[in-house]
This record gives sequence, structure tokens and C-alpha cells, in this order.
Amino acid sequence: MVQYNHSFDERMIILFGGSPIDILKNTTLFHPTAELKELMVLEMLDKDTNITQKELSNKLSVATSMINQYIKQLEEKQFLVKDKKSSRNVNYIVTSRGIKRKKYLLMTYVYELLQLYNLAKDSFDFIFTKIESKKINNILLYGGGEVAETVINLINERGDTDLKITAIIDDDDKKQGDKLLGYEIVDPRKLNYSNHIILITSYTYEQQIRKKLKTLKVPEENILNVFER
Repeated sequence: MVQYNHSFDERMIILFGGSPIDILKNTTLFHPTAELKELMVLEMLDKDTNITQKELSNKLSVATSMINQYIKQLEEKQFLVKDKKSSRNVNYIVTSRGIKRKKYLLMTYVYELLQLYNLAKDSFDFIFTKIESKKINNILLYGGGEVAETVINLINERGDTDLKITAIIDDDDKKQGDKLLGYEIVDPRKLNYSNHIILITSYTYEQQIRKKLKTLKVPEENILNVFER
């Protein structure tokens, strides 16, 4: 049996870069279904029984009237109960039935995330194989954003590869000097590009990046785009 040294939330942070509620709040590709909203409300109430409807409204970016409606529905399903301290002070207690419901919804959500994650792995394997065929193991990622994070995680997960990320390049001087998952973000003008593959991880600025790399005398054959096929 596999033994875990991390809590569920900690494993979510390691795998997906955030706690369940952080991931739920920041997704852009998932349609906010009734089940997803239910999960978000249950998750937040379970974390903080003293949270107010207004605070829930602000954190979930929905109207207070909608929060009131969600809570009524959860009460009707016996997923939570109100503990009225006074007319203005109400605690929301997630019941054992509500905990089971939350875990079921969360497992369903994580399953869908894993399906997407595995799809991403299959898609990125093509570019990793292409890099390996060039017999150059050192990689510079150009673009210090979410795509770079994904590439780093996928390469680290492979385990059986000699590919090595040496740094992340970004033209944004506000990012330069910072680190992304332990890798330094550097100015493109301050690097030695010899014996490196430059993997473009910016979807929007690919052409500008290619032009800059050309002025820096980087061989075209050593420049790849993570989105290419």
C-alpha cells in the first residue's frame, strides 16, 4: 500500500499548484456548474464555520443572494446546519453527510483534472521526444508563466529522461531575478545559448521571441515551440 507523507491539500498543491479551493476559484476552462458551485461552498464552509455570506460572496465572486440560495439548498439536503449565535451571528456547520458529498464532488473534480493532466502529458511527450532526438539535454524555457510551470512539472515527473532545465528566460524585467519552481528567471541578453534547446512557452509572443533569439544568434534548429506539432 502506498504511504503518503502529505495531507490531501498538500498533494493537490504539489500536483496542481494549489489547494482545492484555490484551483476551483482560478479555473477558466471549467464551466461553473451547479455541482462545482456546491463543492466550492461546502469546501469553504468546512474550512471556516464562522465565514459570512458576504465573505463567501466576495471569495467566490457571486451575488450574496445566490450564496443565500446555495445555503438553503444545502440545508434542505441536510449537507449543513445553521448554528445561530444571535440574529447577526450565524455559524454554518457542514454535516457528516455534507462531508461525504464534498469528498464525492472533489474526487469527481480531481478525476476530471487528472484526465486533462494525462492528456497534457501525452501532448507534451511529442516535444520532449523531439528535444531528445537532437541529443541536447539542456533546456532554456522562454516565458515565465503557467505553461513553463507545466513543462517543469512534466519533465520532473518523467524520471527516465536526461533533459535538464537550466533556467527560464523572460523579457519582463519585473520577473527577472525571481524564481519559478526553483528555477531562476533571467534576462535573455545575459545567457550563453550554446548547447541548449530553447523551448518557447509563450503562446502570445512566439514571433517576437523568435526575432529576439535570431538577433542573439541562436541557431533556428535549436528553437522549439511547446505548442507545435
